[in-house]
Amino acid sequence: MLRPGHFFGRLLAAAVVVLVPLVALHGCTLYQQYERAEALAYRSVSNRAAEKAKDVQELLERARSLLEVIAARADMASLDPQRCADALHGLATIDPLYANIGVVGADGSLVCSAIPRPRDLPVVSLSDAPWFRGALEARAPRLSPPMAGSVARAMVSVLTVPLRDATGAQVGLVGLTLHLSLIAERQFAPGLPPGGSITLVDPHDTVVTRFPEPARWIGRPTPRSAQRVGRHTP
Repeated sequence: MLRPGHFFGRLLAAAVVVLVPLVALHGCTLYQQYERAEALAYRSVSNRAAEKAKDVQELLERARSLLEVIAARADMASLDPQRCADALHGLATIDPLYANIGVVGADGSLVCSAIPRPRDLPVVSLSDAPWFRGALEARAPRLSPPMAGSVARAMVSVLTVPLRDATGAQVGLVGLTLHLSLIAERQFAPGLPPGGSITLVDPHDTVVTRFPEPARWIGRPTPRSAQRVGRHTP
């Protein structure tokens, strides 16, 4: 059993970077004033980075807790589509950041989802999907890399926890799809200084989400400027 906050604490360590243009500081006539102003600016954005990192960590912890409650239900391990649908009904609407919640069998078959798959999308096995294979092999809570969501029709990441039967054998996954652009707009945008940006990156320096222009950056390598500032962000 993972300690509360341990998994996501490692995931998000030094992951949020706030960049605020310092052009105005170059107007200082004295270099000492410039240095003091620059240090103050970086201290300010560092504090904001820590606040936003905490917000995202709490979001992921709440989502994980919800998934673990679902996975703990005795009837979920039966992988019965109707029971599954009844259990998940309405859950995807409890938070606008949740694009969907679903259960997938160990063979990659979608058992059910809170928001049914559109009829114009064929039912496919997820057995070959990289995010599914990685989550199944992890046998622990896992957040997938960003990807295009077929139901959400937007860039998403899937948070998963193992689904086990009464013997402890893993029979599938319970997953929650996070709408990455909405995370940027709702979690990062409020209180951001004009001209500033916030970037959430994974351990491989891939942009998970960013404000502004999340759609432009999600899934791309982290900008070098963000990597340089990130190395100096506590």
